[in-house]
Order: sequence, then C-alpha cells, then structure tokens
Amino acid sequence: MERILCKKINYGSGNWTLPGGHLEHGESPIDGVKREVMEEAGYIVDVGPLNSLL
Repeated sequence: MERILCKKINYGSGNWTLPGGHLEHGESPIDGVKREVMEEAGYIVDVGPLNSLL
C-alpha cells in the first residue's frame, strides 16, 4: 500500500509538511529516511527503491 506521511508543524504557520532532516555522516538515504520518520513521527517505516519515486 502506498501512502504519504505528513506532519503538522508545531510552530509558526502550523502547516502540514513531510518529515525531513539531514543525513548523518556515512548514513544511507534509506536509513536517513527511516531515522527521521521515527524521530519526527514515531513510526517505523519501510522504504522502497528510490528510483521508484521518479
């Protein structure tokens, strides 16, 4: 099942956005996505191949 996770900003505009952040040194993009979603939304996610997003 394909879904998009949005997170409501807790400050300023209060708009909805995607969880995001920066990669840590040596971290793969997929591991970075998993970590950021866990940190910001508390979910464990599976990430498909990045080329499927094109």
